[in-house]
Amino acid sequence: MNKDDRSCLMHRLDYAEKLRVLAGHTTQDQYDADETIQAACRYWLQVIGEAARQVSPALQEAHSSIPWRPMIGIRNESCMIIWALTMKPSGKPFRIVFPN
Repeated sequence: MNKDDRSCLMHRLDYAEKLRVLAGHTTQDQYDADETIQAACRYWLQVIGEAARQVSPALQEAHSSIPWRPMIGIRNESCMIIWALTMKPSGKPFRIVFPN
């Protein structure tokens, strides 16, 4: 693993941990009512996806059981949702379902 891959993976893990902690302390109603929590979750998902995108193809191939494409897709999809919401204020909000 090269230095850049390690940095990307650590960055991804840091933000995944932030999401895990927030999900453990936030109800769905709190999430729905708080735009700051929603924005933080969207941003953290984008960071995770961008970090996954920057992992070298060699490392991705060496660890092919990891769902790299869906992780990268999270970044792309959340950016598209944000764009759609800014273009169409009546759009549906981006949602994350938190465990009870």
